[in-house]
Amino acid sequence: GLRQSLQPLPLRAEASQGTIDQFWQETSLTRGAAVLEHIHYFFQEYLGLTLPVCETQSELWTLCYQNFQAWYEGHKGFSLPQDETVVAVEKIQATLEQLQGAGQFILAIATGRPRNEVIDPLDKLGVLTYFDSQRIVTYDDVLAAESQLTAWQPPVKLGKPHPFVLMRALHLEVEPAVYCTESFQKLDRSYAAYVGDAASDIVAAKSCGCLAVGVLTGFIPSRTQEQQRQFFYELGCDLVIDSILDLPRALGMEEK
Repeated sequence: GLRQSLQPLPLRAEASQGTIDQFWQETSLTRGAAVLEHIHYFFQEYLGLTLPVCETQSELWTLCYQNFQAWYEGHKGFSLPQDETVVAVEKIQATLEQLQGAGQFILAIATGRPRNEVIDPLDKLGVLTYFDSQRIVTYDDVLAAESQLTAWQPPVKLGKPHPFVLMRALHLEVEPAVYCTESFQKLDRSYAAYVGDAASDIVAAKSCGCLAVGVLTGFIPSRTQEQQRQFFYELGCDLVIDSILDLPRALGMEEK
């Protein structure tokens, strides 16, 4: 009886592997939440099932997110290699010191990474104190804001390239719903510059009226620096710099 019950298993495993391969093939060029969103279509199309538990901030999604973060941050008996900065830490510190010491700028962080991945590394590098602690906006803030808008249909997604993290860093006392209004997003914020190395950074900056500054230290290896520079300008970038060390000069500060 046990042998008979086990006989169909290889067939089911083979079918399952084929389904899994099909899913990865369809999502090979997809990243982030788009992969999760594709699960709904995939289950209905290929398996005839509805899978609401995979929706963002559902119990299953939250459990997976928390476990992945615990693993990623080294709390599950595994730790990633120490990251190296793209330029010398001492030079980064000197640049931030120059920007902060000029009295012209407030330094903020607006990122799509979770808060734990921001605070601890920057603190260890000795650069966290250069940033206004009230203006450090992370994916944790995105999740908190989205949870306040769960009744909205279709569901609101506030991760980049949505400009939420930028606007939250600039406007501290605004309700999440306001960030979603077109009139608020279209306010002139040319007094602020957002520096990023990805297309989503540039799109987010332009979406909320900030100056968009592309930095080449994070460019995709398959592109040359000149190709990446051209790509940034095609996205509407106002300025492209080689590294963060060029930022003071780009903002019109005199060299020390």
